[in-house]
Amino acid sequence: MDIQNLLSSIQGTLGNSLPGILGALLILIVGWLVAIAIRAGVRRGLKSVGLNKRMGGGFDTESLLSKVAFWVVIAFVMIGVFNALDLAAFSEPLNALVSQVTAFLPKGIAAAVVGLVGWALATGARNVVANGLAQTSLDEKLASEAGVAPVSSNMSNIAYWLVVLLFLP
Repeated sequence: MDIQNLLSSIQGTLGNSLPGILGALLILIVGWLVAIAIRAGVRRGLKSVGLNKRMGGGFDTESLLSKVAFWVVIAFVMIGVFNALDLAAFSEPLNALVSQVTAFLPKGIAAAVVGLVGWALATGARNVVANGLAQTSLDEKLASEAGVAPVSSNMSNIAYWLVVLLFLP
């Protein structure tokens, strides 16, 4: 086969769809870079707030939330790529998923705000109970007689979890 015939065959086959393919590739590359930048920004912002330290435990919440942000951006990018390639069969289900996620987003943010308020009130209640009981001599009397952990610690934890349970629903 002659090289000229091969090139003309490729040009005839890809000539109409080549701009769409190049556009899709450009959307994919730029979108991926934007998603990485957003992931890094979210992680840096959450690290500056000290979310993992505030949440306690060994779970890496900062990493999880930054990955969620990355994949949400990638979902939007993939919708753009599929639309540029005129692949509606792939973009419509993904678009429906993104629509449901974005419809849930205000409810999720509201739940996070309510959870944050509940956590702050529960922490405040724990501190008030612990400081209030520290002013009394109840801990020394009961701990020395029964040989158990200080009552103020247990009572402050009970107050904390009661407030958390009130905000849980």
